[in-house]
Amino acid sequence: MKIGIFRAFMGLLCLPLFGQSLSNALIYNQTSFEGSARFTSMGGAYTAIGGDLNAMTINPAGSSIFAFSELGLSINTVNSDLESSYFGSQLQSTNEKFSIDQFGLVFVLKETQIEGWSKISFGFNYQKTHNFKVGYKASGYNPNNGLDNYFLHYADGLFFDTISQLDGEDFDQAYTDIGQTENLGFAAQQALFGYEGYVINPIPLESDPENFNNANIQNYSSNTLPAGNGYFHEFHNDMRGSANKYTFNMSAAYNNKFYIGLNINTHKIEHRQSLDFFESNYATDSFIQAMRFNNQLVTTADGLSFNFGMIYKLNSKLRLGMSYESPTYYTVFEEIRQFLVNEDIDGVVLELNPKIDLLFPEYNLKTAGILRTGITYIFSDKAILSADFSSKSNQNIRFDPREDSFLAELNQKAENQLQTSNILQIGGELRVTPQLSLRVGYIDESASRKDFDNGYSMQTAGFGYSFGSKNLDFSIRRGTLSDSQKVFDAGFTDSIRINSEKTQFSLTYRVKL
Repeated sequence: MKIGIFRAFMGLLCLPLFGQSLSNALIYNQTSFEGSARFTSMGGAYTAIGGDLNAMTINPAGSSIFAFSELGLSINTVNSDLESSYFGSQLQSTNEKFSIDQFGLVFVLKETQIEGWSKISFGFNYQKTHNFKVGYKASGYNPNNGLDNYFLHYADGLFFDTISQLDGEDFDQAYTDIGQTENLGFAAQQALFGYEGYVINPIPLESDPENFNNANIQNYSSNTLPAGNGYFHEFHNDMRGSANKYTFNMSAAYNNKFYIGLNINTHKIEHRQSLDFFESNYATDSFIQAMRFNNQLVTTADGLSFNFGMIYKLNSKLRLGMSYESPTYYTVFEEIRQFLVNEDIDGVVLELNPKIDLLFPEYNLKTAGILRTGITYIFSDKAILSADFSSKSNQNIRFDPREDSFLAELNQKAENQLQTSNILQIGGELRVTPQLSLRVGYIDESASRKDFDNGYSMQTAGFGYSFGSKNLDFSIRRGTLSDSQKVFDAGFTDSIRINSEKTQFSLTYRVKL
């Protein structure tokens, strides 16, 4: 058995996400309710309305509803209050962020040479669909599980000589060699941390009970013991980055009654996570007395999707809309940097900090598509009432290549743990004067997970003021979300519950061209 060296650094905290995980896929699969102030103040219920730069991103037919060419720019500020709960202990966190998150323009050609087609429009819109700048803290006493279970999960079943340093080999070299060895990779690297960090011990073979270094050992035990009230854990989730969508649109109107459109969308994700975990409160005779495990994950992804849709005017008052947004097909690149710091029973510190970025193999991710239907009623020129209903098959998330056994397992998890979510959006606008309009909206999205109700609701409101060819729109949105995050995706999978309240303010300036 190894003799340890340790002392833990006082803790930053931890986020329960690693690369190539279903948790990360769910982040990139989230429904976006972002957009211009007019769009968001009416709850985004624009499938059958059109005539808004963000409306054309959910139903491409909406751009040919425009009477004039238009340009718009939006700024957005968000305040989030999060409460984390871990084994009965609660912590509060607050996040604030500001961004220019929308820009778009549409060109309307009113004179066409094609009989019956009264308008053709071309549009472009940039939208920051998700801002990942968020962080939360959590802490508490876990009576059941500790970080040792994470390392044991990856070590059990692997031969001892594949998860330990060879004679004359330093930790960095062993970490690199194991990562480059076929059928070992990330899992064996985690086991290496556990063994070389003195968190786990090999269990000798029955045929060789005194030899703790037998190369054929495949079973391991923990080198930690919790105090009577369990392990004390501290977590810190710190995320940065954004998901951006670039929409290229074409639409046409037939006899000013039937509108059709097509979008081609490109997507860009830049996502950074600081995943930090601190564990203490061990029994006095535990070999390990404190432990910190840190992971820094960087994800970049490029994606492609398309939309097609239509709007039909039944009469001057009633419109029907329908659109389909395809899954987004991402190519994902991920890298991670890790370190482990421990303190042993003698107060000696060991730090395993390889100066190596671990590159995951490039993989493909397909998110869920969305089918939208909408109905809008126009009360003369005084008011609009609109409702959208959407369906999103989250269980159809897929990782490729599917012959990769780990990605195949994630696909199975998606099928077993996720379900179709339904989205209801309602919005209304009242024109108080020719210049001033008041707006309200409501959004409700049902749970995407089977094991936890992570449904989402949001109330929206706002106003718009017209200065002739120029318009200023304002919206306020307040949403609530309950979710559950695993500490780690494997081995140590206890949950942290997160309740969040998010308040957003958006301001859009629009100019008719």
